Amino acid sequence: MEVHCDDVLIEQCQENGIHVNWGSTVTCNNVEIRECGGSGFLILNGSNLKILLSDKGVHDNGTNGSVHDKGICVSGSSSKVQIVAPLSKEQVSTNNGFDDSGNWCGNIEQIHEASHVP
Repeated sequence: MEVHCDDVLIEQCQENGIHVNWGSTVTCNNVEIRECGGSGFLILNGSNLKILLSDKGVHDNGTNGSVHDKGICVSGSSSKVQIVAPLSKEQVSTNNGFDDSGNWCGNIEQIHEASHVP
């Protein structure tokens, strides 16, 4: 399954903002995820997330108080997140998790692309 999200706000979910699982691919262009109980993004089981642009990013998630909740959480060696330069994981994911140390975990890489999704 492939999903494209453009100009989306996700806020105050009980659990995770966007949960990508079982080999799915999600591309996000200017998506904000905030104040969710779990992780902002949870990427599992060979799934992929690509973040193209982000004005506001992923912030203030993990409000349930679990040390496992992150801004962007990638689990499993075949799952990955790609953040398109000039963005970095430090810019996209801020002030998340149990004690503000939960901004990201797992396989997150910065890539360079010649063009962006319009």
